[in-house]
Amino acid sequence: MLLRLLQPSYSKAFLVAAGLHATLLFAVGVVLKQPPQFGMEFGRSSIEVDLVAAGMDAPPTPLVPNPRPTTVEERLPEPVEELPEPTPEDLPQFVEERPRPSESPPPVRPAPPLHRGDGSSPTPGRDATTIRAARGAMSEAKPDYLRNPPPAYPESARRLGQEGTVLLTAEVNAEGRPLSVTLKRSAGIRCLDEAALAAVRKWRFSPARIGSLQVASRVDIPIRFQLQDSR
Repeated sequence: MLLRLLQPSYSKAFLVAAGLHATLLFAVGVVLKQPPQFGMEFGRSSIEVDLVAAGMDAPPTPLVPNPRPTTVEERLPEPVEELPEPTPEDLPQFVEERPRPSESPPPVRPAPPLHRGDGSSPTPGRDATTIRAARGAMSEAKPDYLRNPPPAYPESARRLGQEGTVLLTAEVNAEGRPLSVTLKRSAGIRCLDEAALAAVRKWRFSPARIGSLQVASRVDIPIRFQLQDSR
């Protein structure tokens, strides 16, 4: 009797245990069949990677930039400035200059009395002379004879009462020394000419000047021989 009461309980327990084992085995099988999953954080998007065999890569399509429309700037022609027609007043005028009248040379000063070669005067007579400078510059000046002794009156001309005027030309250097003395005009008496030449060759002159510069010059020297009345 007791065995009969217990048979239904054992049968139910066996069925429950068998169901639990079947459920457990099914769950284990499902777990084993799932593919392995790599650790991915929940909520992040997955990354898909396509693997392609080597040699099968297609050539990359070159990127062609979009052609930009070329803008052509239309340049307007620059306005041409019209010049006004020249009037007769604007044209160059050629004026012919009239020749200026030549300036008249300055008047020549009268020469002072010529030296009388009587042998008694300590200084010779002076005359306004034209000094010709080295570069052709002309200037009017009075030569300075520096108290040179006058020429001696020749005794033969004194006895014969001979008189006359000798004109000499002296080339004077920048130091005032006569380089040469020549006869420019004779007195007509040889002894008078020689006496004048001999005296002037020993003279010393004050050199001509252009500004503060001493220059060589040419001097004309008139010497007059005249006897004085001893009465």
